[in-house]
Amino acid sequence: MSANGTALRKRKIGELVHVLADDAKTLLRKEVELAKAELNERVEVLRTDLARDVSDAREQLAESGSKAAAGAGLLAGAAVVSIVVLGLAAAMLTRLFDHAMTLGAALTLTFVVFALAAAVLALAGRNRLKRATPLVLPRTASQIRADARRAVGGNPVEQTVETVKEDVEWLKHPTRSETR
Repeated sequence: MSANGTALRKRKIGELVHVLADDAKTLLRKEVELAKAELNERVEVLRTDLARDVSDAREQLAESGSKAAAGAGLLAGAAVVSIVVLGLAAAMLTRLFDHAMTLGAALTLTFVVFALAAAVLALAGRNRLKRATPLVLPRTASQIRADARRAVGGNPVEQTVETVKEDVEWLKHPTRSETR
């Protein structure tokens, strides 16, 4: 044995237990500090990732929102034009067809022409709205969900509890190095 082993034999058991207890307290305190540091680091990484993903989502929403507004504007324009033009053109077209056919046939043909025009405008507006959706790209939404899962999963406090249990076991049996 070394000189250190001889010195330990000369010490009283109470003194050795006191040193062991102090070392155990220091070890546990350091484990808690480490857990706090790991938790703070993890929170900072998650905060940064989430901030980036939210920023990307905002940009995508702004872009998609302007496309949706353009589509809605076209639909509103189609509605206004359809109402105004329908009244004026229906009267003129019915009058024109009235010279070549009966009044009932002229009214029916006028109705079909205006229904087709309204359908074309509505389809153009609907296509613009489809191109504007989804408002947030699926990739961005999945990144935000992944950030949330990472924030909840893999609790570092549980990891620290396991480490403290291992330390206590080691303190009970310090000669067993395989448990460490």
